[in-house]
Amino acid sequence: VSTQSTGTITTHLFKQTDLQHTELSFIVSLTVKMGDQYVGKIYFDDSTAAPPADLTNIVLHSTLPDPFRVLGPNSIATMDYRPDRLNLHIDVNNRIVSVSYV
Repeated sequence: VSTQSTGTITTHLFKQTDLQHTELSFIVSLTVKMGDQYVGKIYFDDSTAAPPADLTNIVLHSTLPDPFRVLGPNSIATMDYRPDRLNLHIDVNNRIVSVSYV
């Protein structure tokens, strides 16, 4: 598996033998969809505090699809293969800078 990042979308490239073409197409299209939906917004963990009144440009923890994980700058992450897991990459201000699956 190799990773390429362009702009706000991270794309994972697989050898033909690693995934069927349809699975790869699904992962790429889902990543683009989630990127369009979340990138640029602020991640807020509403499981530990009440959310702000104005939810414009806010992504609440409770609204994210399971399974997911939030990765901040310099976060340590396992490299296990989980094509069903959404990865939100946030900056120091909790702004979502990119999303990826796998």
